Amino acid sequence: MIILGMHFGHDGAVSVIKDGEVLSYISRERTSRVKHAIGITTNELDLALAEAQIKVDDIDYCTVVSTQNMEILNGLINDFSISFDKHKDHTISSPLETLFKESNINISNLLSFQLKDLFQSEKLKNTLQYENFSKACPEKERVANNSLASTGYLDSYVMLERWKNGVSLKEMAMFNVSSFLENEKIKNGFHYPVSISLRGKSIAGYFINHHIAHAASCYYSSGFQDSAIITHDGFGNGFSYHSGLVLYGKDNNLYPLSPNHLSIGTLYKSVAIMLNLGGFGEGKLMGLAPYGKPHFFHQDFVENWFGVGRRFKRANQLSLWKEYCR
Repeated sequence: MIILGMHFGHDGAVSVIKDGEVLSYISRERTSRVKHAIGITTNELDLALAEAQIKVDDIDYCTVVSTQNMEILNGLINDFSISFDKHKDHTISSPLETLFKESNINISNLLSFQLKDLFQSEKLKNTLQYENFSKACPEKERVANNSLASTGYLDSYVMLERWKNGVSLKEMAMFNVSSFLENEKIKNGFHYPVSISLRGKSIAGYFINHHIAHAASCYYSSGFQDSAIITHDGFGNGFSYHSGLVLYGKDNNLYPLSPNHLSIGTLYKSVAIMLNLGGFGEGKLMGLAPYGKPHFFHQDFVENWFGVGRRFKRANQLSLWKEYCR
């Protein structure tokens, strides 16, 4: 089986996988010399196919992922489009698709266009986010004036009732993992079927949740059959699974056990801003961290958003940490 993987967010990239082996991986940042370059173009696609020594006709499936609600800039790739039509080669069940149908939810109402919303906004022009993404998006003007074809990105997937109440890390450690393994929503709830048209070929595709993509890259390249996996990004205040997931990998399957409710990424980002480290400064701060000393470490902060909030009777971890440092 040959899978074409396409990441359209910042640090955009294309990969080709055959029977579990990565044949090629091409990052747009490397070809464009634009740091954290957003999206992918015909150039990266052609390079990935050439390095893998395959043709478009050889592709069996395509996976599509983005980040931070950024839309798919499909206009950067020649003869490429995405539709939400069913494909004859879709073989994996999609509880999310079933849920949308049963609830009469129109998927178009859930698609996000973060770049367009950002670049067309006068109010956001002086924000750090605008500055960062402007530098990373060579096609900023085309996005702003609607001259670049795009498809909204789906970043809302299944949400279990047990996830709606905040769970601390200590409580997660008490989970009965076996109770998750037979839950179809957990196993197959973080993808959505789409149809890809690429150079005249119709390909069965799937939108993949951002954190599932992170977890998959770790688990499937680890060599382990049983693994505990945690993903985390610099997003949000710890609520929902957008900040990251705790997962269990077993027998080639990934089972999301819970949102991790961490806010470490937000903390790194806030401190990087305080230190004036510039765009994507949290990455620089993480690189510097191993060379420092844990001067501000305190065991009471080793928890997630809800664990710390209950311990201190306050919800805002960032303000609590700043007060502690003073």
